[in-house]
Amino acid sequence: MELYTEKESMMALRLEAPALGSLSGDSTSLKALLPGAEDSVLPPGDPELCREHGEKFTLFCVDDLEPVCSQCGPTETHEGHRVYPITEAVPDCKGELNSSLGKLLGKSRRFEKVTRIFEHASQHNQSHAQQTERQIKEEFKQLHQFLREEEEARLARLREEEEERKKGMKEKRERMRKEMEFLAKTIREIEEEIKEEGDDITFLQNYQETVKRTWQSHGEPEKVCGPLIDPSKHLANLRYTVWNNMLHIAPYTPVTLDPTTSCRLWSSPLG
Repeated sequence: MELYTEKESMMALRLEAPALGSLSGDSTSLKALLPGAEDSVLPPGDPELCREHGEKFTLFCVDDLEPVCSQCGPTETHEGHRVYPITEAVPDCKGELNSSLGKLLGKSRRFEKVTRIFEHASQHNQSHAQQTERQIKEEFKQLHQFLREEEEARLARLREEEEERKKGMKEKRERMRKEMEFLAKTIREIEEEIKEEGDDITFLQNYQETVKRTWQSHGEPEKVCGPLIDPSKHLANLRYTVWNNMLHIAPYTPVTLDPTTSCRLWSSPLG
């Protein structure tokens, strides 16, 4: 994963220090670096004790992203792994989380921005629907009373399209709302982990699960694309179409309406 690669490069210099060495070799140098560690006595169940060896955690394993004791190296679980002192691991791990947190905050802001765009698009969609409805009614005013059924049929199709598009936008906004809630929850939990002070071992024990949450792919906000209400579908050659259905003479206008300009084109009274 990407974060694992960054962690490797961040910790590489410390792992190569000859004074520290590898856990798979002689632990004499580790004992020299940690005087008094052998003699420290911790009560049973102490979170700072290694459950397998009963020793206090003094190192952090880069490969497994967890605290370990000086005896964990020879075991099959951590043999040959790269480690370095906990006192150096804590600020590095917090720095890594801070970096990931910044990316999550940026993504959250992008979601908020696109949400506002969706809200504006929804209002624009409603405006298109209202304008198209007025134009349809204006066309039908010049027809006889028996055209009312045709008018109502066309209005019904318009409202159906409006509802379909409104429903689609509502579903997208709901998906974005849930994604934003999940992002906010993740950000809040990580901030709490970073602000927690005085319990480095618990922080590092939880670090693996915490950092995995920053790896999760939340995806980018959906873009608003495609036309809104298409007036041309409802208005293009309206009279001619009705005239054909009625076998009655009516003007024919050989044009195709552009959804973005048709309102200006048909804004003047019909002659």
